[in-house]
Amino acid sequence: MIWRDLALPEVPAGDPSPRELSILLRSDEHDAATLGAVVEAIASRGRLDWEICLSARLPAQPQTARALACLRATHPWIRVVSTDQSVDEATAARWIAEQATGEFVALLSAGCRPDAQVIEALLAGLRAGTGQHAAVLVESGSSMTDGPSSGRLPGVRLVVQRKSAFLAFLPRSHISATALAGELDPAGVSVVRTCALQQP
Repeated sequence: MIWRDLALPEVPAGDPSPRELSILLRSDEHDAATLGAVVEAIASRGRLDWEICLSARLPAQPQTARALACLRATHPWIRVVSTDQSVDEATAARWIAEQATGEFVALLSAGCRPDAQVIEALLAGLRAGTGQHAAVLVESGSSMTDGPSSGRLPGVRLVVQRKSAFLAFLPRSHISATALAGELDPAGVSVVRTCALQQP
């Protein structure tokens, strides 16, 4: 089947070494402004140990396509896997995970503009948590429990997980924090949960 070829993006320029974190995104969930904000958050760190792996659904919105072309020209750590509407979500998730070189993956809810320091704090919590397989950032005001909840994590903005643990959810997983969070508790995944800070 020729769809397998769609999983191969252009060879990225620059350092091809494995990275700490791969942020997995879907172009149909994040508009041009959000993509720009994610790239800016990563670039502001001044380090090259994070990357973006974007599942680009074709046909792309013109504004998103233009923004992505500009961003890729200056940031070689953006990987793009193009698919069309005939490729289901689980397959697209598998293809983008195959391209990710990070030890960890991060998934965002639609329109989420992450703060690099928040992601770093979640990574630190995940590294420190014995037996923990995922770190979840929950919107302020959402309730959380220490143990498994009712199977739902309301207000999820960001999920950070070891790539190996994310791959264990495939082929049913989607490239979305909300979708993945809905699978964590029913699967008995041990989770470090935190709340977003209230804005002043």
